[in-house]
Amino acid sequence: MAAKQATAKIAKAVAVESLSTPSSRAAFSAASGSFAGMVSAITGLGGAVVFVPALSRLGFKAKDIVGTTVAAVTGATAAGSLAYAQKGVTGTTL
Repeated sequence: MAAKQATAKIAKAVAVESLSTPSSRAAFSAASGSFAGMVSAITGLGGAVVFVPALSRLGFKAKDIVGTTVAAVTGATAAGSLAYAQKGVTGTTL
């Protein structure tokens, strides 16, 4: 068990160091965002399935990840709700 923990710590340290330059962080962000969009479109899963681990890998703290995810989900939900209401799908008026 101790060997697994040590390996996990080393892997995490290497992963964070590999994303230390702005260009590598930007490339990782673009790739993970694109991947999240593809996974969401293909499977119907929310983008947060990929978004949360990506933010974790970029070094964000858990409370910041949750706050960011809540803001993103709220925005996406509001936009979807507005679109449905404008098309008359919901039965409510604006």
